[in-house]
Amino acid sequence: MIIQSFLQFIKESNDFKRVLKRGDYGDDVKTLQRGLGIKEPDGDFGDDTRKLLISYQKKRGLEPTGIFGRETWSVMFPKKEVNIQDILNRLERATSGLGTDEEALEGAILNIPSREVVVSINNLISKNRDKYSYQNIGDYFSEELGIFDSGVRERIEKHLTKIGALDLIKSTKLPPINDGTIVKATLDSVVKYEDVKLEVYPDPIHGWKVPTIGIGFNLARKDADKKLKALGLNPVLIRKKKSKITKEQAYKLATDDIYNALQGAKRVIKNFNEHPLEVRSAITEVIFNIGVTGFSEFDNFINLIHKKNYKRAAKELMNSSWSRQVGRRAEEISDKIYSAKLTS
Repeated sequence: MIIQSFLQFIKESNDFKRVLKRGDYGDDVKTLQRGLGIKEPDGDFGDDTRKLLISYQKKRGLEPTGIFGRETWSVMFPKKEVNIQDILNRLERATSGLGTDEEALEGAILNIPSREVVVSINNLISKNRDKYSYQNIGDYFSEELGIFDSGVRERIEKHLTKIGALDLIKSTKLPPINDGTIVKATLDSVVKYEDVKLEVYPDPIHGWKVPTIGIGFNLARKDADKKLKALGLNPVLIRKKKSKITKEQAYKLATDDIYNALQGAKRVIKNFNEHPLEVRSAITEVIFNIGVTGFSEFDNFINLIHKKNYKRAAKELMNSSWSRQVGRRAEEISDKIYSAKLTS
């Protein structure tokens, strides 16, 4: 039955299924073997498993039959109530803000008693993506733990292996996307708002304080003359409107700037290559528009992008002063981020 509001309590393990004895084979035998402390269960109920089971039954005052029945099951796997909402709340508290509480994060995950609970938590997250920072339990620790947290990571993975849930927490991976694809996608979007103008014009926001040409190329920047000369252009004549640039030159200037913005995005967004194309392109376009220094001040937005919480990141971007300056352009960029999806 589907978990009602995902707030109800669920059992530690599946209900008892069948009596197990020597010669049996399957996943339920693996569950038994894990309960007996076998580190690498093979699912084969052989002599070794039977001997361990008899020893287990003797130590707990059970009849040492070497057969795994309902009575032994209830002792080995006592019903344990777990509030999955509480576990998720603990994960959120441990990873909120710019820092990570590694101890709290580890404690929350080690409190997960079974594979079934991991499935339930992942289902809860998928049904409430706006509410949570990550897409699954695996992302909570794979994205939050750094190279100096290897001990915490190992303990978490050991626990998840023990409960047979390691395969459920793999982080989402994306196919490789090359820089050229990102630059092209960004340029196509930029051209929608930065008309290709072949002679100098005032910046839409700052006016003639920032003379501009081509596709938003700022003539007031320090390296403007160098870039114009590299294309065989005369900066003085360009500024005096006595010379124009070609459409090809305009696209060359814009493409170079977008490529530089992309490199800046990679420096600021540490897991940049883990995001889908539309998110990478959107971030690159913002940096193309305001520069990497200005973008670096968007702490909350950057934090949400790191966590792959695109819906909240998009809303955060719309709350920025930059959004109010550029209007519809910010809406479209935010929409790309809001609707982005990772493919597993």
